[in-house]
Amino acid sequence: MTNYDQQTHIGIALGGENGFVGNHQQHCWRWSSDDDPAVNLNPALAPPTAEIAEAIGLPGVVSPLNFSNWFSPTAFQAAVAATKTDDFATRYGLYESIMLEFADQVPVYYSGHTATAIGTESNILGLNGWHVPSGELGIGFPSAEGRWAEVFISS
Repeated sequence: MTNYDQQTHIGIALGGENGFVGNHQQHCWRWSSDDDPAVNLNPALAPPTAEIAEAIGLPGVVSPLNFSNWFSPTAFQAAVAATKTDDFATRYGLYESIMLEFADQVPVYYSGHTATAIGTESNILGLNGWHVPSGELGIGFPSAEGRWAEVFISS
């Protein structure tokens, strides 16, 4: 196993020097967030090359973010279908079908979990009390990042 800085690691995975096909056998890195699955999964499921896109009747639909270079028409169709509905159960089922196909065909583990702990002194307020644009209280730490805009030091 070779240890690279993040930029080199990404460059090798994307394969900019060989038509964005990549020049690797495997990579181990953190991938995902706690965002909507479409944000991370859908670009990674699109055709990785122009030839594949053309073969399935989608000329020009190529994603350099398909870092695994794996493509499945059924997974891609499920991802597209998930963007066309806001029904939770339907979307859940579509993304579940993608993950089951991953489990069967690709050694990819998709995890929306990152353990996050942010410690502060008792006079630091607002970190766990951020608000969404509607004014409602936000929940936790999206994308495993603190929301610092509303943090202040209490006297």
